[in-house]
Amino acid sequence: MDLGPARGGLRLEHVCLRFGDGDEEVNALDDVSLEVNAGEVVAVLGASGSGKSSLLAVAGAMRQPDSGQVFLGDALVTDVPEKRRNVLRRDRVGFVFQGSNLLASLTALEQLELVGRIGRAPREATRRRALDLLEEVGLAAKAGRRPAQLSGGERQRVGIARALMGEPVVLLVDEPTSALDHQRAIDIVSLLGVEARRHQIATLTVTHDRSVARLADRVLEMRDGRLVVPTDASLP
Repeated sequence: MDLGPARGGLRLEHVCLRFGDGDEEVNALDDVSLEVNAGEVVAVLGASGSGKSSLLAVAGAMRQPDSGQVFLGDALVTDVPEKRRNVLRRDRVGFVFQGSNLLASLTALEQLELVGRIGRAPREATRRRALDLLEEVGLAAKAGRRPAQLSGGERQRVGIARALMGEPVVLLVDEPTSALDHQRAIDIVSLLGVEARRHQIATLTVTHDRSVARLADRVLEMRDGRLVVPTDASLP
């Protein structure tokens, strides 16, 4: 399926998502509007249960909202057939998970090459891109190592490189530093900013760590399903 050129970043317009909770409904997302531009990193703070995970699920076309619209680049991903939504998610979204979620049996290089094979990219072009991305994240010398031979920070770097393999329009990042010490956490979030600007990818990260959030271009906070500007004056 030819989706045409992808332009722009991520846009949510008046998105609502509700869940049933016994006899009541819970507004996981309550009239959320958000725009993340190409090359920009936006961090969303919030306590557990505030709606951060729901925001990522809807932004990444993993879940359809009850109302509102979501755009990945110039493509609408709400109210479209599931097959098209799946293709849009595959081709336009990169995910960086809380844990690196690497396959234990594959080397760092093979983790990235697997993404290329799923996208049916030519083998030689896939290897070239994988090696280039590992060099960008500082792991070219460790391309042949498996996850058990890498540190936690190095595994997250491989995860970032893997998320970039498909040349996504949008990068969605779920608590990427929760298992890292403070300095490694700072390094990972700084790297995300560098890669977002280098590849002009709209990057949305959710985190509970305010010191990490300060490295983003903008910081928002999720409270009871609504996006607000944080009241903490120390945040940018």
